[in-house]
Amino acid sequence: MSDDNRFFRSVWRFNAIVIALVALGSLAMVGIGAWMQFGAPYDWKAPAGHFAPVPKTAEQKYTYRLAPEPLDQLAGTHEQLFVLRRWEGDPQEFGLADVKVSSSYRGIDIDDVNLLLVDDDTGDARWLFPGYERLIASEQSIDGPNLIPGTQVRTTVGLIIDAVDADTDKDGKLTERDRHTLYGYRLDTGRAVKIVSADLILGTRQIGTDRLVVTYEDGKAANVAIYSLSDFKLISQKPLPDVPK
Repeated sequence: MSDDNRFFRSVWRFNAIVIALVALGSLAMVGIGAWMQFGAPYDWKAPAGHFAPVPKTAEQKYTYRLAPEPLDQLAGTHEQLFVLRRWEGDPQEFGLADVKVSSSYRGIDIDDVNLLLVDDDTGDARWLFPGYERLIASEQSIDGPNLIPGTQVRTTVGLIIDAVDADTDKDGKLTERDRHTLYGYRLDTGRAVKIVSADLILGTRQIGTDRLVVTYEDGKAANVAIYSLSDFKLISQKPLPDVPK
């Protein structure tokens, strides 16, 4: 056998070994990734809370914690919005210690019950609502007249919150099936104001910087109402037209 043949056979064997090692490495990476995603439990530190043990004024079957990250940074302000959530079950299941969370869902329901605004410039904080007896379905920002310098983004001046705060169907708990209440909150007032209560809030839309259009169902009627964004008072209300025949 010539030296050239020996050389090329050695090169071929080397390449085959390299290809095999790369293939094995790829399979190992895929296996590790799948194990981490589907089979590996991971440690998660519960947010430290001054809301434990469960307050006497709250529902005793829940424990409450602030979400570990802010829900939003209100545009053009120093305000960060945090959510207070209720965790169903024994308070000890979700305490201040580390807990193991597996990839399989264990049936822990998380409900938003209150909102906390924290000024990250001064450290001042304020709650939008009293207590714990509500389910916050959604929130949206109210845009003010001023733009953030150098952008086309308007400064946030308040919030619109869709919440359930009464067990109107008498099933013993607050759910989306109960009546909804729409609240307005302006950063310069420090309190949430009730806008309208209805069976279902279909939609909300800000018009300009001074009008809020709300479409909702209540009983057998469906309405579109316009409210002032400065004080959340009703400007006009009309029933939605019937479906044409």
